[in-house]
Amino acid sequence: MAVDPNDIATLATRIGPRPPGSPYERRAAGYVIERLQQLGVASTLLPVRVPRGFNLVYATLFVVAAVSVPLALVSEVLALVVSFAALVLAALEVTGRPALSRLAATRTSHNVLGLIVPGRGLPAGESDQPRRVVITAHLDTARSGWLSQQPIVSQLRLLTVTTAAAMVLLPVLQAVALATPSRILWYVSLVPLVVLLGATVLVLQRELRGVPVAGANDDASGVAALLGIAEALRHKPPRELEVWLLFTAGAEAGSAGMRQFLRDNRFDPDHTFFISLDSVGAGAVRFTRGEGLLLLRRSSPMLLRIAGEVARDHPEWGLRPQTHRLPATDQSVVLLHGYPAIGLFAADVQGLIPNWHQTSDTPERVDIRTVARAVDVALAMIRHLDTSADHASAAPSRGSEPGSTTRP
Repeated sequence: MAVDPNDIATLATRIGPRPPGSPYERRAAGYVIERLQQLGVASTLLPVRVPRGFNLVYATLFVVAAVSVPLALVSEVLALVVSFAALVLAALEVTGRPALSRLAATRTSHNVLGLIVPGRGLPAGESDQPRRVVITAHLDTARSGWLSQQPIVSQLRLLTVTTAAAMVLLPVLQAVALATPSRILWYVSLVPLVVLLGATVLVLQRELRGVPVAGANDDASGVAALLGIAEALRHKPPRELEVWLLFTAGAEAGSAGMRQFLRDNRFDPDHTFFISLDSVGAGAVRFTRGEGLLLLRRSSPMLLRIAGEVARDHPEWGLRPQTHRLPATDQSVVLLHGYPAIGLFAADVQGLIPNWHQTSDTPERVDIRTVARAVDVALAMIRHLDTSADHASAAPSRGSEPGSTTRP
């Protein structure tokens, strides 16, 4: 399926780096909605509030937890309260109920939403809602830094687990110390203190010294693929399946755009599916078994089955599953909300995303054939979902909650 390389060039070169909540991210949203209008796809801008990024949020939590160690020399009770509060706030961030990130969301941006109406048309009432697939890609880009360099990338999960263990260990040690007169546990707490200070240095280096990247692969390639899908479906829409094309803001800031979208829209999880396109421009196309650095969130069994069928139907595509062991993408947020989801991405022979969050992530390093292959895979999955929707069209659907979804 044809993909317009000009989409990648425009986003990554003419617009350039697109930090979350920046004017450049908003320009990218404007470009995308203009392209959808050119394709004849109904579309709209959806306002979103996003934080600058997740680096400062986690740096704040790590520092607060670390401060509890010297604080314990003054008041063990106060130290326990401080470290436990940091742990709770961090757990909320990881489990999809971010408190600190929402407080830090002071920048205004936009999601872009397009709609492909099923070939049979939209139903007249809520009692006959069609099945729906939401295909997503993100508009914004990340910053470079030590965290995106080898050998740190290959050890990122170990670093994440170690840091999480340090966050948990501190309040445990401090709670036990309340009943123990010895200072031994305080000296033991110096170990998680060092871990947290190291983690703080890494995230602050990225925030303060990192360079905003062009993001040709991550994720201008996904945006270009989604526009290619829009063009293909505009000419040949699914018969029964409604397709939403969602371009999110703030994915590199804790998936702020996706979180906002899911707060504003509630769907029937039995009839709504999500497919994420993230970094599909270099290497071989893969579909996610699951993703997450700390907590593995498994992809939908149904969508895994469909992706497996597509792989068997097209062995020449070299499509296969892989666990995505990098920071959570929009797919994780969708799974946390209880919706079926799967991701498509491309990886090199080592299973890594080429040029991930690096200044080398430029258009000349994107293979347009890989992007086109991702489009082929997504379209094949959409056709499979449409076929299953056709078979189920006679069955009653609970539909979305009345008034909870707004089409473009």
